[in-house]
Amino acid sequence: MEEMNSGSLQESLTLVGEILEIERAAPVHLVVVGGSALLAAGIVSRTTEDVDVLAERGIPEGEIVPIHQLSRALLDAARRVAAELGLPANWLNASAALFSIPVESYPADFWSEMKRQSFGSCLEVSFLGRAGLIYLKFHAAIDSGRKRRKHDRDDLVLLAPTKEEAEKAIRWLCHEELLNGGNTSDLLGVLTLLGYEELLP
Repeated sequence: MEEMNSGSLQESLTLVGEILEIERAAPVHLVVVGGSALLAAGIVSRTTEDVDVLAERGIPEGEIVPIHQLSRALLDAARRVAAELGLPANWLNASAALFSIPVESYPADFWSEMKRQSFGSCLEVSFLGRAGLIYLKFHAAIDSGRKRRKHDRDDLVLLAPTKEEAEKAIRWLCHEELLNGGNTSDLLGVLTLLGYEELLP
């Protein structure tokens, strides 16, 4: 199965948008995180296996709302694109929403700097911006259950958070009780990598 680079990410979403138009599906606006958001922002150049949907945006108001599963029309379109481009069957999924904290628990600036892109009249995507990605990558980098923590730490280095941004991320982790005795040493490793070890609470 093929993985997606920046070009094939755009191609796959464009095809999904075209299928939704042909099928006269209801318009949808997705909030995408993970490797796809990093690719869209030009922060990384590596490939990604999937497009992680964290939430939806209301139409036309644009408010962020939780997503529990993708619509049938969206899933059907994604499967057709997977067959055409040789992508994994679940390349477009909402698994990030299932394992994430509630959308209302993210700080206000988490949603800033999002890159909004239209893929036809039925599909819009807001790729999470640098600010939100820093919060997510701090959380992922100290999650002992994740197998890709090295990638998360590498991504944080590429995101290059300032000392102030790192401190805000740590305060958020503490506020949401995501930091505990079991992952404090992981956080120290991340902060040392970034040169901010003095920020360890």
